[in-house]
Amino acid sequence: MKVLIIYATKYGCSKKCAELLSEKIVGKVELININESKISDFYIYDKIIIGGPIYMGRMQSAISKFCNENIEVLKTKKIGLFMCSIFSGDRAEENLKRAFPEDLQNIAVSIKPLGGELNIEKMKYPDKFIANMVAKMPLKPGETINTGILTDNISNLAKDINNC
Repeated sequence: MKVLIIYATKYGCSKKCAELLSEKIVGKVELININESKISDFYIYDKIIIGGPIYMGRMQSAISKFCNENIEVLKTKKIGLFMCSIFSGDRAEENLKRAFPEDLQNIAVSIKPLGGELNIEKMKYPDKFIANMVAKMPLKPGETINTGILTDNISNLAKDINNC
């Protein structure tokens, strides 16, 4: 089986998640950062995992654009989806629903939030300002802020992809 993991990253959390995920996938795995490499031959892969970070409640634009422009081909594949976000609970579920086209969500064998990291020291000023505002937002009941990668969710996503 050939598996492609397509991700976008700004400060490295999504890359770290994609790499951890690739170590748990059975078969030949290729990782592509959509912001650094062009994706042309993705139709040759049996399974495709797509993910990236949530900023201000939205998936990074390169991932959204790729999904929307290639939805018909993607619908013919076994698909896994992930997002990196510091939020859990209802807010994470809301972000997941907005992150990917509904058609992809409906056929995905697995959709997982993989946690997040706030690497303030790596951020540029506008992102630092926004991150500080978001971190201070009031949480809804049952909601927490994840300050790390959810390795159990990575394992579960890999298991779902390996078993489909």
